[in-house]
Amino acid sequence: MDLRDLPPRKDPKGGSPRTPSSGIPLRTVQQYSNGNGNGTIWKMATSILAGVNIGLVAAYFTALQSKGVSQKDMQEYVDKYSPYSQDKGLLSEHNINQDKDIGVLKGQVERLFNLAGTNNEVHITYDNKLSDLYKKLDTITNYLEEEKKVKR
Repeated sequence: MDLRDLPPRKDPKGGSPRTPSSGIPLRTVQQYSNGNGNGTIWKMATSILAGVNIGLVAAYFTALQSKGVSQKDMQEYVDKYSPYSQDKGLLSEHNINQDKDIGVLKGQVERLFNLAGTNNEVHITYDNKLSDLYKKLDTITNYLEEEKKVKR
């Protein structure tokens, strides 16, 4: 692909046909950049503040209007369509039965702990009695062995 320059055209003014041959005067450019000294920044600030104030006033009066759902309507809806309110009796009956079962289980656990404690006490007394019997047997055995030694 060959790239060639466009054919040269002669422009006697040196630019766009609308551009004056001497260029744009500096005063004209400064006129647009400075806002022409008529207090453009104050006009802009005033416009912004007026827009904000109008928006706030509109929002205030919109908020004053009572549109939408009232609290009474919402409560009626919840009472009518809530699955909890429809099954409230069934849930309370289930909770009562569950509380009874939990109470029964707690009672059984307490009874088991009492029985385990009683068994532990009984085992301690049996161990004490057995240790007494072992001591007595040792004493008798030692006595009999001493008696055999004397006879020899």
